[in-house]
Amino acid sequence: MAEKTAKKKAEKKEKPKEAKEEKKKEAVEKEAPKKAEKAGAKEKAKEVESKTYVIPLKKAFGSFRSKRAKHASKTLKDFLQRHIKTGEIKVDASVNDFLHSKGKCHIPRRIKVNAVKEGDKITVKLAE
Repeated sequence: MAEKTAKKKAEKKEKPKEAKEEKKKEAVEKEAPKKAEKAGAKEKAKEVESKTYVIPLKKAFGSFRSKRAKHASKTLKDFLQRHIKTGEIKVDASVNDFLHSKGKCHIPRRIKVNAVKEGDKITVKLAE
């Protein structure tokens, strides 16, 4: 009787160790595809797309004269968001200077910009 209980106790001790080892192996197997996915995501993030757009600022002329430059920058961002379909847009200072070149009331009719997409971020620079 004592031998049977001793065997049962020994079996109980071995089972948790084996179960823990199996769980560790399963966890390592699950992590391998995740690491590969993360590496693929990093490569996609490094991809850079560049495109030139001519943006009409006609809508800005419908607003109050003193708010035209402000409305033109909003029109520019809306246009890019509609065409590139990503969230964060960073406008370079050169674009802003061009919009305000004749003052806040007399803005240009259209603007030619270069949009560079890096992952989810878009940086907009004045095209030359």
